Amino acid sequence: MRTLTNYAIARFVSICGVLVFVRSLVFDRGASFLVSFGVRPIQRNAACKLQFTKNRIGKRGKIIMKIADPARCFIALDGDVSQSRQLIETYAPQGLGMEIGRKQIMSGHMHHLIQIVFEKGTGQNPIFIDDKDFDIGMQVGGAVASVAALFRGVTNPGYMTIANMGLSETLREAVNHKGCIKLLGVGVLTTQDKDELYETFVPNMLRQRTPRITSEIYLKYLVQKLAALSTKCGLDGIICAGEHQQLLANNPATTSLLRVVPGIRHEVKTDDQQRVTDARKAFEDGAHGIIIGRELSQAKDPHRVIGDLLDYMNTD
Repeated sequence: MRTLTNYAIARFVSICGVLVFVRSLVFDRGASFLVSFGVRPIQRNAACKLQFTKNRIGKRGKIIMKIADPARCFIALDGDVSQSRQLIETYAPQGLGMEIGRKQIMSGHMHHLIQIVFEKGTGQNPIFIDDKDFDIGMQVGGAVASVAALFRGVTNPGYMTIANMGLSETLREAVNHKGCIKLLGVGVLTTQDKDELYETFVPNMLRQRTPRITSEIYLKYLVQKLAALSTKCGLDGIICAGEHQQLLANNPATTSLLRVVPGIRHEVKTDDQQRVTDARKAFEDGAHGIIIGRELSQAKDPHRVIGDLLDYMNTD
């Protein structure tokens, strides 16, 4: 009996030792372990280094990204130039990211705002060019190359969106010209109504024959299909609704993509957004970044909104 007990104890100790080794391998020396097998990380220009923060353990032992990192929060510069400049001058020194949308791009203010971020920020503020460009490969590739040129020789990480509507040739051409910026695909918008998508793209005859394929099922299928195409064509990530994060994280074809979540709502509002989420939940579900848009631009006191959001996200 004593022999059996000693054997059980020895087995338990050896299993604990293996678990400790695996943990240290994954969390502490994973990179050096890979190097020892001849797998070396891609060497990039110093200006294009990715930033990582320490993870923390959330509910149920789930590893989630550090919410406190301000660089994961992109402030959408949706107002006029003076308002945008004020937001940059106030929050760029604190390390927050800046999102420049089509309004500023089409009005010719994009370069000016980027330069202000370079001058007033920390040198590490991510800059997000939300162009959602959709065209033939040559045109989109040229647009991506022009944006990539703005980030040569600077330390600010650059991001750019392009429309992912199933044109693989366009996506690959964009990837070929992205330089050190990160390309994110935009498929289903968070404002698109699922029933309208269903009625537009699923033929009536098919809807009648397969009533089990509801608009919700079709929406999830489309989100996964376009995200998988982003992976296949070499994009770095996608813009996705908060409610679809787990769906994509659990799909082997899309789990490696960076996920940036728009439609953030801290205070209850009614607008055209169909799929909204809470900032804190977005991060707990694995978002690599969030975009704070109309929650900020339509607020009477934008500074209070940002302060409340950051406090809320960093409160355990």
